[in-house]
Amino acid sequence: MSKFKKPNIKASIDRSIFDSVTIHTKTINKREFRGEDPEFKALNNFSLKSIKIDDENFTNFICENKMYQIEDNDDIYDDVDKLVSVSKRYLYKLRDSKFKCLYGENSEPVETSRFKSSRDKRFERLLQEINPEVVNDYESGVLYKFRPKEINSRENTGIRVYFVFRINDEDKENIEYYHSIAFIDLYHLAIPSGYKKLNHDEYKEKYYNAINHSNIDLEEFFIKNTPLSL
Repeated sequence: MSKFKKPNIKASIDRSIFDSVTIHTKTINKREFRGEDPEFKALNNFSLKSIKIDDENFTNFICENKMYQIEDNDDIYDDVDKLVSVSKRYLYKLRDSKFKCLYGENSEPVETSRFKSSRDKRFERLLQEINPEVVNDYESGVLYKFRPKEINSRENTGIRVYFVFRINDEDKENIEYYHSIAFIDLYHLAIPSGYKKLNHDEYKEKYYNAINHSNIDLEEFFIKNTPLSL
């Protein structure tokens, strides 16, 4: 298991239209993330917005219809439909703070290395498009991700929430800790894994092609409370 790197970057929190959005988590690794039940605030205006990047097979727009674009020889309809349905259900859990976040179980640092793989380079390109402010955080080892999980449930979900853990220690008597959402990956397309018989590249391509028509912005859900079909 990877160990957390000690964050030492001072906080730089942008005020934005998303200031009213606060996501609470029931529990988290308290030795590393100071304080009980920390709040997750949007880092900036990009944090809770959707983006589609065709060249990288990435989207985090919400899919509201089942007109998936799947080739006849691909037997993935049921899996894609489950991914979409579960992701939407967990968006509600995120918004309503009905989830848990435990390091080692469903939360981990996003690590990079000196000799970057093609996946590392792709992830950096995605960050530049999705939320360029967090590129330096990624390089500095203070970018993390977690999978929201329902309390007392082992159900898995494709959602990954990427966040920055920053410390403002200018006032030694009142050190502040920030958990700032960088972006939400609805369908596990930012750092994809293999699934069933598909390797990570095949998963990324086939699942992106199936849902790239999605058109509801995350902003509409979090800010405007647009209802989703479940």
